[in-house]
Amino acid sequence: MNENKIYHKLLLVPFAEYIPLSEKFSFLKQLNFGQANFSHGSEFTTFSLDSIYFSNIICYESSHPSIARGFINNGARFLTIQANDAWLQNSSGVRQHFELARLRAVEFRTGIIRSANTGISGIIDPTGLIKHKVNFSDQEVFQGDVLLNKGLTFYASFGNLFSQLCFVLILLQGAFILISKK
Repeated sequence: MNENKIYHKLLLVPFAEYIPLSEKFSFLKQLNFGQANFSHGSEFTTFSLDSIYFSNIICYESSHPSIARGFINNGARFLTIQANDAWLQNSSGVRQHFELARLRAVEFRTGIIRSANTGISGIIDPTGLIKHKVNFSDQEVFQGDVLLNKGLTFYASFGNLFSQLCFVLILLQGAFILISKK
């Protein structure tokens, strides 16, 4: 049975796709700076390609590992990213946006296909190696193999636990230093 699924973007761009706090203060929805007033989604939607599940990240969401983590934990074996990099023009932001996709590939050991209207598109393997790349402002139809993740990484399983433990250790060391000086 073929399901028709739709992904509703989880993370909206402030002042471009919504006005912050407009859910709490409805009068803010009346402001118009040329933005839209969208509502964000709530589900980490996966799609099936034959028997392989994947998820689609939209533009700005790729800069947030928690979004990719939700998709991977929901069964996605690879990720696609669609991005509108036109507003970045030919700045370092275009390259940074592509490099963030490489970080997501490494964090979750999963293949990524990135398609950007004027930015950098390509296929990235689970180690962050670029298998195919379409440079800024170039247009190309390409085809290639996308490697699937083979299981959950530590980060996919536990999120920011390691960094949180490091923070607690720093606090404990600071407290120890303050106490030992007295």
